[in-house]
Amino acid sequence: MTRVDLGQYAPMLLPVALVAVLVLWKALARVSRRTRVVILGTLVLAALAVTNPLLLFLSLFLAIPLVIVFWLLRRGRRAVQTRRYAATAADQLVAQAAGEDAALVQHIRSTWDETMRRAGLGITDRQASLNLAAAQKASSSGDFFQRVSGLAAEWQADRADGRVVEGTTVVDVPRLVGIRAGRVGPEITLRPIATQTAADVLAVSDRLAAAWQVPTVEVIDLRTDGLIQLRILVRDPLHRVITPADLPPATHTSVPFGLSAMGNAVSLTLAERNLLSAGVPGSGKSGLQTALLVGVSHLPNVALLGIDLKRVELSPWRSRFSRIVKDRDAAGVLLAQVRAEVLRRYEVMEDRDLKKITPSAEFPLIVVVIDELAELLSGGMTRDEKQADAAAASTLRSIIQMGRAAGVVCWLATQKPSSETIPTAIRDLIQQRVAFRTTTDAMTDMVLGDGMHYDADASRIDTPGVAWAVIDGSSQPVRLRVAWHPDETVKALADASAASRVDLAWLDEGVSPDA
Repeated sequence: MTRVDLGQYAPMLLPVALVAVLVLWKALARVSRRTRVVILGTLVLAALAVTNPLLLFLSLFLAIPLVIVFWLLRRGRRAVQTRRYAATAADQLVAQAAGEDAALVQHIRSTWDETMRRAGLGITDRQASLNLAAAQKASSSGDFFQRVSGLAAEWQADRADGRVVEGTTVVDVPRLVGIRAGRVGPEITLRPIATQTAADVLAVSDRLAAAWQVPTVEVIDLRTDGLIQLRILVRDPLHRVITPADLPPATHTSVPFGLSAMGNAVSLTLAERNLLSAGVPGSGKSGLQTALLVGVSHLPNVALLGIDLKRVELSPWRSRFSRIVKDRDAAGVLLAQVRAEVLRRYEVMEDRDLKKITPSAEFPLIVVVIDELAELLSGGMTRDEKQADAAAASTLRSIIQMGRAAGVVCWLATQKPSSETIPTAIRDLIQQRVAFRTTTDAMTDMVLGDGMHYDADASRIDTPGVAWAVIDGSSQPVRLRVAWHPDETVKALADASAASRVDLAWLDEGVSPDA
C-alpha cells in the first residue's frame, strides 16, 4: 500500500484548515469557550492521527499529564472549600456543628438547582429554550457541523450552573455561591435571578425547609452586592428557657434582657433611647418588662415612674418605683409633671451650657414605664375621655421627642399595635422596638417598621418569650428570647432593690397622691 505524504500538500492544506477552524468556531458560538476548545482539540488530535502518528503520540504524551494535573487541582480546590467550610468554626460549638451538618450540606449542594425550581424560584428563559429546541433539531440533522454544534449546545445547557433543563425548557434558578458553618446550622449565600428580591426567597422559605427537611429557613441578610444570605435552623437555641445567669450585668449604658439565635446577649440601650414592645396576650411582654426592671433596679440614680392601667403588672415593684398610677386621670397628671420636669432640665442645660444631662443624684435618669399603651391613648369612650386621650398622646410625644437629652426615656408596651394605639408620630421617634407574637403582617410592621415582616415575621412565632427586635434603629432585625424570671420571685427582687428608690420632690408639688 502506497503511503501518502501529506507534507507536500501542507502549503495548500494550511489555509483550508484555518478556514475550517474559523467556520467550526463560528458554528459553536452558542456554547462556552471551554467547550469549543475541547471539541477543536479533539479534531486536531484526529487530524494528527491521520497525518503523523508520531505527532499524535507526542501530543498525548503532553496532554495526558496536563489533564491529570487539572483534575488534581480541581479536586484540591473542592477539598479546600470543604476545609474552609469547617474552618469557619470560630469555637468548639461551630466546629461541632460543621461536622453534624456535613450530610445536610452535601444534600443541599447536590439538589440545589432542582430544589430552587420546585420551591418556585425558577424563571423560564424563553430565548434559551428556543435556542435549545433549535439545537436539538440541529443535532438530529445530517449536516456534520450542525450536529456537532447542536450536541454541544445541548450538553452545555444541561450542565450550566444555575439552570434546570426539562425537555426543551430552560429554567433559570438562583445560583449557590457558598455555604459556611454556623452555630444553629449552615448559612447559605445565593445569587438571585435579576428580577428576584429577598421577599421572594422569604415567601418560599417553608418550601425550602420542607425540601431540606429542616425546621426553619431564615433570610438573614440582603447584601449590597446583590447576594442573599439564608440561615438554616437545625438547632434552635431559643427553644430552651433563658435564665438571668445567661446574661451579663446591666449598666447605665445597656441593659441585657435576652439571647439572640446566635447565642449573643441582646441589650437595651438605656440612656437616651426609648423602647416600644408589643405582642398578643401571653407572648412575653411582661417577661421583657420584668427582665428590664430587674436589670435597672439596682442601678443608682435611676428613677422609675409607672403607668399601669391594668393595675396589676407593676404592683410587685411598688417598693422600687418612685410612683405608680393606675387610672387615666392620674396618668394624665403624671405625664404633665414629667413634661414639666423635662422643660425645667432644659432651662438648667441652657444656664450651664450643657447639651445633655448626665444621670446624677441631682438629675437622676427617669424611666417612664407605660403598660398597655392602647388603653392610655385610645381607651376613651366619651367625648371628654377622647379629648384626654389626645392630650396624653400629645404630651407623651413631647416627652419622647425632648426627653432624650434631658435624661428621660419611655418604655411603652401594648398588646394592640395599630395606627390608633401607636400613632406614627410616636413610633417613628422610638429607636428600639421588640415584636413578640403578632397575628398579622400589619401588626408586625406597626411595631418594627414598614415592610419589616418580610425579614422578621413575628406572626410565625410559636414560643412565649421569643421575639424579633430592632435595636437603635438598625435595619437588620434580631431574633431573640427574653430571659425568664418566675412570677413568684419578682416581689423579692423588687424589695431587694428598694434601697435604690429615688424620691422625686416635684411629684408632690400641687398634686394628690398616686392612685
